[in-house]
Parts: sequence; C-alpha cells; structure tokens
Amino acid sequence: MKIKKIKINSFGNLTDKEIDLSDNINVIYGKNEAGKSTLLKFITNSFYGTSKNKKGRDFSDYDRYKPWGKDDFSGKLTYELDNR
Repeated sequence: MKIKKIKINSFGNLTDKEIDLSDNINVIYGKNEAGKSTLLKFITNSFYGTSKNKKGRDFSDYDRYKPWGKDDFSGKLTYELDNR
C-alpha cells in the first residue's frame, strides 16, 4: 500500500493541510512543535482509530490530539493497494 495524499481538516494543531506524496521516498521535516509527530499520529489514527484509553499516561490520544479550533477530528488519506 502507498499513501498518495494526506488531507487534514482538523487534528491537533493541524488544520487545512494537504500533502501530496511521491512514489519514492518522502521526507517530513520542520522546526520543533511544527506538527511532524502529529502528522504521523494522524496517519496511524486514520487506520486504527483514536484511543480514549490513557494507558498510564496523563492524557489519552483522543484528548492530546483533539482539534484546537474545531470540535471534530476530520481528514482523509488517499492510498493505492499493491495488488501483485
């Protein structure tokens, strides 16, 4: 499977972001607190859901990544399957 496009409407501090990924290697970089880890968590949560379980932590993923400016999580991944 290849992720082709990431569209984030609201997830944590990320709003209205659209990223087109190439077929080869993609590098995500930026300053501290720019949203790199939040982007990776968005991808993971898109496939597996956002947990409300704290698992011994102070905050659950649901609370940690709740959109700052909006009430609902929103976004989309576009991908293609490798059917070889």
